[in-house]
Formats: sequence, C-alpha cells, structure tokens
Amino acid sequence: MKEKTFEQQTAAFEKRVNYGVSYDVFRRGFLAGGRRCALYMIDGNTDQDEIALLLSRLMACPAGENGKMAEAREIVDSFMPFGEIKPLQDGNQAVKTFLSGVPVLLMEGCGPLMVDARNIPQRRTTEPDKERTLRGSHDGFVEILSVNSSLLRRRIHSEDLVIEDLKAGRTFESDVLLCYMRGRADGSYLEKLRERIRSALSEGLVMNQESLSEYLVPQKFWNPFPRIRQTERPDMAAAAILEGHVVVMADNASTVMILPARLADFLKEANDYYFPPFVGTYYRWIRLLMMLTAVSLTPLVLLLNQIRDSLPPAWEFLLVNEKAEIPLYFQFLVYEALTGMLRMSALNTPHNVGNVISIVVGAVVGEFAVSAGWASAEVVYLMSFVSVTVYAQQNLELGYALKFIRLLWLTATALLGRAGFFLVPPVILFLLALMRTDDGKPYLAPLLPFRPGELSPLFKRSRIKR
Repeated sequence: MKEKTFEQQTAAFEKRVNYGVSYDVFRRGFLAGGRRCALYMIDGNTDQDEIALLLSRLMACPAGENGKMAEAREIVDSFMPFGEIKPLQDGNQAVKTFLSGVPVLLMEGCGPLMVDARNIPQRRTTEPDKERTLRGSHDGFVEILSVNSSLLRRRIHSEDLVIEDLKAGRTFESDVLLCYMRGRADGSYLEKLRERIRSALSEGLVMNQESLSEYLVPQKFWNPFPRIRQTERPDMAAAAILEGHVVVMADNASTVMILPARLADFLKEANDYYFPPFVGTYYRWIRLLMMLTAVSLTPLVLLLNQIRDSLPPAWEFLLVNEKAEIPLYFQFLVYEALTGMLRMSALNTPHNVGNVISIVVGAVVGEFAVSAGWASAEVVYLMSFVSVTVYAQQNLELGYALKFIRLLWLTATALLGRAGFFLVPPVILFLLALMRTDDGKPYLAPLLPFRPGELSPLFKRSRIKR
C-alpha cells in the first residue's frame, strides 16, 4: 500500500478533527530539521508555555547534510527532551488522542507523535461537602484522573499498587482507571470488571461514573439498596484498596466507586477513625441508633395510635393527641413528600440561601398546616426529627433505601395493623439475605451468615494496627 504524503496525512487528520470548522482546534505549521511539521492543539486544554518551548526548540533544529532532512529519531531525542513524547500507531489513534485534549504533532516522513502538553482546567482538591471530617485530611477527588491517581499514590507507597488504564464507551472512548493492590484483590473478580468496562454499551461516559455503574453492577429496579460504594475522599478510597477492594475511577468524575460493597461497608465513616477508639465507637452507635429511628419511628407511632386503648402508660408519650382533619397515615405521607420537595429545592437553590429557604419554608408550611387543622403539631415534630436522622449517614443511596422501607412499613401498618408492623422487618431481612455482592458473597455478611469474629468491628471502632 502506497504511503500517504504529508499533505494527504494532514488533510485526512484535519477533516476528522474538524479543523477550520471547530473554533478551538488550532494548527501551527513550521520546519524542523528540514522536515515539514504541523502541531495541532485544542484551545483551553494546552499549556502555552510548554508549547512555546517546544516550538522554539524544534524550529532551531538544523537540517541534515547537504540540506537533507534530519533523522526523525534524532529530532525527537535531541530537540524534544521534556514531557511525554510517544509515537502513535496510526491516524485513528492520533484522532482519539487529540480529542482527549493531547496535542498531536505530524512530521513529514514519519508517523504521528503525541505531545503531552495538556493543561486541563480544574477546581481545587477541597474537602467534599457531603463527607466532611473534623480532623484528618481535607482534600478530595476532582474531575481529572491524573490528579486523582496521584492522591492515591500519596497515601499508598507500595509497589503492589496497580492503576490500570482502560477504555469504555461505544461512540467515543473515555478513560477508566482500575485501582487495586496486587495480591489482595480477587484476580477473577478483576478480570470480570475489566471485561465489563471494555464491553460497556453506553455511547460514552457522559454522566461520568453513573454511565458506567449500571454496566459494572446490574441493579434490579425494585431493589433500592446500593451495591456500589461511592466516595469523594482519597483516604477512604486508599483504606478500601488496602482492605482488598477495587476502586474504579471514571474521567470527569469527582466520585470514585468502591467494589464489591456489603451493607456493613456503608456503615463506616472517616470520622470514626479520626477520633480515639472510644469516641469513634460512640459516634458509630449514635449513627446506627439514628438510622434505626429513621426507619421505624413513624410506623411505630402509627401502630401505637391504632392500639391506644390497650397501650401501657409508658408509651403514651408517642401518642398523637391533637386532632386533625386528615388521618394520621396521610399526614405522614404528606410530610414525607414535603421533606422530599424541600430537599430537592435546596439542591437547585444557590448554596448560600438553599438551607435557609428550606428551613423557613418548612416552618411556615408546618405552622400553616397546624393552624388550619390539616395536621397535628406532634406529627410536625416527629417528621422534623425523622428528617434530621436521615442525615446521620453519608451515603445518599442508602438514605433513599431507608426512606422507601419506612414508607413500605408505614403503609403495611396502616393496612394490616399489628400484622403489617411485625411482618415487614422479617420480609426485608429475608430479601437482604438473598442479595449478593458483585463478587457473589452475602450482602448481609457478617450478620448472615453469622460470623461473631467479624461482627464486632461493626459496633466497635477497633484500633488502627497497620
């Protein structure tokens, strides 16, 4: 097959990258060692200082003897001694590399070259709002893979740490990093993850890690419990890697995925380990108690009001004595919807006024409902307390799962009374016992199957031994 001329090579490349059509695609033509060259770059993604240094060096490269072209290898080795310079296989790889933001150099008489002079805008590695700690590090992942991987390597100085670069996407490829410790992560599970990432049928990772998570861990529609643990904290990701988990990073995402994940893994937080063991254990017990309260309080109050005539005096403090025009069950449903709407509106409101607006609107609506006789004051207080307990744990998916269980439990209690109240917990426990993590292990381990030795760390913050 006849080799393409320099004009044909540049014309084919420019057509595929929309040079002259896209406003941010630039070309700089020059001579280096008697060879015609064309450097292509994307405005905003290129370090101009490095490009200026590169061009000044290349343009100073003299031609060979008798005006002949200098050897391409000599030009690269002697006049491009900085950064990452890598030859590309063909035009397809050159186009993919360029569209990912890396400048590409086309040189007469040789193949395309990658010149890693990227300067992608990014935000600071500040602490995530949802996973703040009082002590410890206050950095967080950003949307740049190279920055995220360096945050991991700052914490794990081990030759066993492996960070693989994979490609995902059907229409256009996006970078995905697979991070694990050699010898600690399950080899067969790693191979399964590699195959899922490579065979993902999404157009591309437009929605970042969420575009990939649905292919990594298929989730049944009716099951709200999360099977992927997500975090924005490098210290939590590093700890998970040391425990034998696998961390998956998607490009343009500040959240990383930790696999596989059991229910017990969602009960751990960084704050537990930045305090002494006694204080960390106290925080863990308070968190577990608030999660249990968030699920069971409103169904329990509804049941006690249904059997109030036979209720012992010790439980009367949970009775709703103020009469309202709306039945108690529907009062709870209305306030469940109201708290959901307030939470959604806070997300779509500027940060500095969102929380204030939610508090003011909640207070005004609650006061109006009580004054109009639509709801009882006790219900407003109870639902306000439940709304606070929802924020006791950091995982959003688990918070919504607990909310759906509470609604199911509340509805069963309203329809079946005592039978419904005592039927829902074993049914939920049975369904959770049937669940498996992505690597095929029980989701409720070490509770089911019961392993006393592994159960203790769920309730007690042990000392950090290594």
